[in-house]
Amino acid sequence: MTDKLLLSLWKNVQQAAVDFAASPDAAANKKLHETCLAYAAEKNPQVDPIILPFGRSKGKTLKKGATDDLEWMMDRLKENIVDETKSKWKEGNETLLAAIEAELATR
Repeated sequence: MTDKLLLSLWKNVQQAAVDFAASPDAAANKKLHETCLAYAAEKNPQVDPIILPFGRSKGKTLKKGATDDLEWMMDRLKENIVDETKSKWKEGNETLLAAIEAELATR
């Protein structure tokens, strides 16, 4: 971790906060959330910022989710990604799916 990288990430957080203050819509909120998580993850690599949003492991961090719960969640996410009625959440579902796949690959 370099000071230059942390400074860059912190500037991203600050800009996202300014954007959110100017227009507190969903996109600005998401950007602020993601930049804060990126900064926190770089500042402390032990941070597991992904909280499972549903299923038996709901509320647990990704690393603490049970393997069988993560596998079940992967199947639900894949279904939701192709479901046109759930297109509003497609990007978030794809991100969560990729994170779960990466976590399962390390187990």
